[in-house]
Amino acid sequence: MPFRADQAEMWFRYAEVKFFLCDIKDDLTKYNCIVKSLSLRQIDEVADIIQHPPETNRYDTLKRAIFRRLAVSQSQKTQEKDMGNRTPSQFLRYIRTQAGEGVSDEFLRTLWTNRLPSKTRAIVAASNAPLDELAAIADHIHETAQRTATYLWSGTSFTQEDRRDDGTDGRDVEEN
Repeated sequence: MPFRADQAEMWFRYAEVKFFLCDIKDDLTKYNCIVKSLSLRQIDEVADIIQHPPETNRYDTLKRAIFRRLAVSQSQKTQEKDMGNRTPSQFLRYIRTQAGEGVSDEFLRTLWTNRLPSKTRAIVAASNAPLDELAAIADHIHETAQRTATYLWSGTSFTQEDRRDDGTDGRDVEEN
């Protein structure tokens, strides 16, 4: 599986599970598996270690260098992310995963709230509820807003074809 800089910690955990399941204990074998998983651009970033590997602890040395040089930092991962197609609670879980362990709920609340749609943010900002409860509230607000927007767009939009020859849309004309 190709190395993913944005998920470096989880990627290495996955690799180490595979090493365990395949009974791979040899340092050189682990090192070679990791090198094989890197793209050419990523190899350029750790070329010094690949060209001149240490005699011992090759895997650990390469792993540390990858984290230092390639891994996306927690602050980078949480910057400039938006909800996309996620619900507010899904987005909160995403931010929690990206931020990693040890990040306070207060910090997560600020980060998450600032990236919610403006109408949801305005309502959520006034609450002191625990973060997970707040996410459930935000989901409800978000769902209601989505339904309302869909109703408004489908119920009141008129195209040029909807207009009558006299320029009206037929709503303001009484039937006889």
